[in-house]
Amino acid sequence: PSCGALAVYDGAFTGRRVPGRGVTTALLERHGVRVFGEDRVEEAAAYLESLEP
Repeated sequence: PSCGALAVYDGAFTGRRVPGRGVTTALLERHGVRVFGEDRVEEAAAYLESLEP
């Protein structure tokens, strides 16, 4: 539940995931840090390239 970018476990310890952001992801985003899930590596790379002068 702490680091999900798009989904988190529901807390029932059944392995079920529900849409939402984890605590760590929410905190990072609140402070302007973009967070990408592991299935968005290409998008993250493109974003990093856009930051270079």
